[in-house]
Amino acid sequence: TGAMAHIPLPHHQINLEADVHVAAINGPASTTVSGTPQAIRALIDHYKTQGVDARLIPVDYASHSPHIDPLHAHITEQLTDITHHHANIPFHSTVTTNQTDTTTLTADYWHTNLRHTVQLQPTIEKLLTTGHTTYIEISPHPTLTPAIQQTLEQNETLAHIIPTITKKHGTLTEFLNNTAQLHTHHHTANYTPPKRTTTISLPTYPFQRKTYWITANNANNKPEDLGQQATDHPLLAACIQTPSTDGYLFTGRISTRTHPWLNDHAVNNTVLLPGTAFVDLAIHAGTRAGTPYIEELTLESPLTIPEHDPIDIQITLEPPDQGRRTITIHSRPADTEP
Repeated sequence: TGAMAHIPLPHHQINLEADVHVAAINGPASTTVSGTPQAIRALIDHYKTQGVDARLIPVDYASHSPHIDPLHAHITEQLTDITHHHANIPFHSTVTTNQTDTTTLTADYWHTNLRHTVQLQPTIEKLLTTGHTTYIEISPHPTLTPAIQQTLEQNETLAHIIPTITKKHGTLTEFLNNTAQLHTHHHTANYTPPKRTTTISLPTYPFQRKTYWITANNANNKPEDLGQQATDHPLLAACIQTPSTDGYLFTGRISTRTHPWLNDHAVNNTVLLPGTAFVDLAIHAGTRAGTPYIEELTLESPLTIPEHDPIDIQITLEPPDQGRRTITIHSRPADTEP
């Protein structure tokens, strides 16, 4: 068993302790490491104390590291019968960073691919020097798009990276919208469906209009139904007052879908919550608690709003101290476990 983690730092700045290895060089500030679970967790804790958003990848193995060595015989045996063909589309290997003849992709090559560091950033940089300016990430979610975008920006090249779909929004409409960007970059997208189609027979009986699903109880959709107080602020949904301490807790959820005006406040294609919104949130919370003035407000880090996924915000208003209250604003992705 092993573990892997994403570290948003250049690979040469990462402290590689014992049993930690660089698994993938994805971008200028995007590195994947692998190793033993203990070593990876210690590395994550180390960087979190420094304010670096290091995250554990939910796997139980350590790819692209010496941990793969014991599997050499098994991998080559399982892949020994694969048939190699010459590809019509040039194949650029992230093992060698060079264009590779696909007839040489033997079982040993795939073991090497799984054993050694993924050289994604160097491969993209080499492609940029040969005039490749459009990249498409074909995946259920664009995990490498941000890293490739970093590489393109660092090289100051008029190049583009386009995803296909994203998690929770993997519809045909999104796929068509994303791939239609190819047209704006002087590429023609071919949407001709494959000729091989199948048909199925319709049922021989009329469709039954009666459903047997349990009707959902739509109660508890309002803050009051959950023992909370509603707010009249567009970014906040509920408020809780703690009687024992006279503190307040405000919660809300924001996204570019529910608050489309946020798209007008983007920096380098990254949507940020405006600083004035933080001021407005603080004034609203303070007014609710009887302290409607701001003495000092420090913004420790900007709040980025993902393109599709919502963000939960939480405002804590401490008990009064000589007529003043300390306010703290936190955020996290909406699907994050508490």
